[in-house]
Amino acid sequence: MCLDLQYEAVLRLKRGRALLIADTHIGLELELKRERGVNVASQTERIARRVVELADSLNATLVVILGDVKHELRSPRDSAGEVRAFLSAVARRVPVLLTPGNHDTLLREIAEGIEGVITAPARGILLDDKYLLLHGHAKPRREDLERAGVVIMGHTHPAVMIRDDIGYYVKVPALLKIHAQRRALCESLYGDPCEDGVVKIIVLPAFHPLLAGVDVRELPRASLEGKSILKYVEWRHELAEVYLPDMTFLGTLADLQEW
Repeated sequence: MCLDLQYEAVLRLKRGRALLIADTHIGLELELKRERGVNVASQTERIARRVVELADSLNATLVVILGDVKHELRSPRDSAGEVRAFLSAVARRVPVLLTPGNHDTLLREIAEGIEGVITAPARGILLDDKYLLLHGHAKPRREDLERAGVVIMGHTHPAVMIRDDIGYYVKVPALLKIHAQRRALCESLYGDPCEDGVVKIIVLPAFHPLLAGVDVRELPRASLEGKSILKYVEWRHELAEVYLPDMTFLGTLADLQEW
């Protein structure tokens, strides 16, 4: 869905700029055909082309894919060739950093040997000693969370449902920014509090064009039922901000409840 929208999730690092995306789900079309009988042309080339275009237009020196790079299939190797083609196409333009997600079985092996591609641990990686990047299905290392000022993740596919005056609905990808208390978050995650302070948790939308996402107003409830670090967040709707992928501010979750 993000392919057709202006997208500006860029992290300014001490050395360069990182384009951040999540949930590319390469190989999803194979599952749609096999499990549901839906014939959809492969989106892999289109996704790779869009990533490269964004990297060029935003002067990115690094592309970070925050998990679910590939879509899990009955046999993880079924989409291996497509995943390698995707990563190779992007890495020819700019280095790529992967943080594996719950769909990324054998990702490290699949990506092995592709020049310019690095695979981080599933529990995340800390950049510039303050940005913790991960997919969000696995608990981060405590020492990383204690140092991070910003946690950036994917996994939950946030979107927002918008209705016009006539009653028509459209669902568009959204970016969620949650202001959480570090002490309470650590206690919930690890059973023991960290030092006081506020940590920002930024949740990126799914990048695959066929994934519409989950309405952000449903995420607090949905996170309790799924395997996500958002399960451990104390949700305060007035402190959760919602943006479009171009960083247009839509309001807080409290504001959106009134839509």
